[in-house]
Amino acid sequence: MSLVRINPGRNRNQVPYFQDVFDTLFNDSVNRNFRFSNKPSVNISENEKQYQIELAAPGLNKEDFKITIVKDQLVISGEKKTENTENQKEYSRKEFEFYSFERSFALPDDVDQDQIKAEYVNGVLQIDVAKKDSSTPAHKEVLVK
Repeated sequence: MSLVRINPGRNRNQVPYFQDVFDTLFNDSVNRNFRFSNKPSVNISENEKQYQIELAAPGLNKEDFKITIVKDQLVISGEKKTENTENQKEYSRKEFEFYSFERSFALPDDVDQDQIKAEYVNGVLQIDVAKKDSSTPAHKEVLVK
């Protein structure tokens, strides 16, 4: 439940009051749900040949991802830094944004750690993890196409 400040000097039937309440609720919701979310949504599926992980991360580039395998963990991390500067006559406005996340998943024993492929298309990082019977080295970095 959110608390909304009321300006007692303003007539509640006026449109600006409603607009202030709407703006406050909308901006709080957007900030809480999107801007400060540090864990992108993930879908995981399996078939006879592989496991498939899809991670929703719109607005990033393939260079922003790092995928590593440490022991039996698949670690997916991403980092995006954006900085915009706008100069005008009497002021300078500078906006920057920093976004990072890390997700890790335990890999089953039947994973072939040498046969992991990743591709980033239309805001979705897709990772294909091939299955096999034997294990491979404990640390490996995966390149994103």
